[in-house]
Amino acid sequence: MALIGLLLLLQDTRQPPPDAAAQKKAETLIREVFKEDYAKTSFKDRGALLRKLMAQARQTADDPVGKFVLYREARDLGAQYGETDGAVLIVDEMAKHFRIDVPALKSEVYAAAIKNAKTSEQQARLARNFLKLAEDSMRLDQYEAAQRAVDQAVALAKQAKDVSAVSRADAEGKEVAERKIGYEKIRRALEMLSRKPDDAGSNLQVGQHECFLKSTWDAGIPRLARGSDAALKAIAEQDFANPQDATGQIAAGDGWWNYSEKESNRGFRRAQRDRAGFWYQKAAVGAIGLLKTKIEKRLGELWAERTQGTWTDFMDPRLFCRFNKAGESETLLGKPGEAITLLPEGAQHGAVVSLKKWPASLYDGASVRMTFDAQKPASGCLLYGSWELVQLDSNVGFAAVLHRLLAGEEYFRDAVVEVGKKEVYEVMAVIHQGEYLILVDGKEVHRAPTNLTYLTSLGFQIQDGPVTFDQLKLRRKE
Repeated sequence: MALIGLLLLLQDTRQPPPDAAAQKKAETLIREVFKEDYAKTSFKDRGALLRKLMAQARQTADDPVGKFVLYREARDLGAQYGETDGAVLIVDEMAKHFRIDVPALKSEVYAAAIKNAKTSEQQARLARNFLKLAEDSMRLDQYEAAQRAVDQAVALAKQAKDVSAVSRADAEGKEVAERKIGYEKIRRALEMLSRKPDDAGSNLQVGQHECFLKSTWDAGIPRLARGSDAALKAIAEQDFANPQDATGQIAAGDGWWNYSEKESNRGFRRAQRDRAGFWYQKAAVGAIGLLKTKIEKRLGELWAERTQGTWTDFMDPRLFCRFNKAGESETLLGKPGEAITLLPEGAQHGAVVSLKKWPASLYDGASVRMTFDAQKPASGCLLYGSWELVQLDSNVGFAAVLHRLLAGEEYFRDAVVEVGKKEVYEVMAVIHQGEYLILVDGKEVHRAPTNLTYLTSLGFQIQDGPVTFDQLKLRRKE
């Protein structure tokens, strides 16, 4: 237990934000170095400057003040020139290196975007962004900030005359109020721990809050290991030991799985089974025989649970558009239920299409079937989130998951997984417990952290040969 106690004392290794004077000095130098770039004011040139600043920030390792201001300048450029999603992602990247108030900085980005939100569609989208910000704030137990974000979402939704958005914002406001009341118990428990770090009851309360509500397992596991629930204490100690062999990893997974079977709180149960899945995924690499069969069976159950929900058919080519050679948006032709066949560039539909307008409701999952021509190998992509995609290559039988931070950047390859050479694949991207889960033919192939709680864009893309997309479905966010 001494090691667990030590973990609780470890300090955040990120840098604090530099003071105003240091920031000003670094800003002067940056603006001198990029003087010619700052003098250009076109949208294209500002985007190029933003990417230069980001590249410099990532390369800067021995100058924390300069690194911070480079990120700050890039964020401000994004906010001023309509790269709202990119500016928000820059804040997330900053938070990996500096102890910043993430919701406050994102709120500044969205506040700047309000000035440019002239149409009802822009106002409705921004209302959804503020709701997302409210959820981010609640994860950090910042309930006053969450309420401010909800209030802003309500105002924007009313301006947009979006009744469903107003309803969602009202529901989010009620959740903020309920969570705020519940957090009072956690706040009192934290006060107790500041005086008595070994108080078992308080450790249990805080540990459950961290693990089962916020999914901050690294912070919560040591608390549960010092808590008053004997069964949870034993499971947490086993988890904290961080087993490296398949047998130990399966045992850690079994502990959470068996405990979840008796859990009455639905949210807690889901979190416990997710933690079991975390260990089963690790064990799957080294497990053999019956143990491997057992893991695959339980992982299959988890994948099915994570993709449950209300799925709605959205297969209609008229919901999608492409850009013609003149740069103008063109709606696809077709009728409800008809598939979309994308051909190489220059043909009827072009190589990339995207959803014209996001539906009124919130959706946190997308599923589509891709059909390939056996005689003409090609790559087909499902584009989701801001700049994320999963690419299926029928010729080699691999799925690749990629992302990029800003428009115009190259894609970063997150994972490449063998899925077999086939002509038909079912591809799914869902948001679950702060992560994107990517599944191919019902099997999870990758997961990646995300601050999104619902999808904001959707599209299809091909390379080389034709691909047909059909059976498009979206999952309504609970």
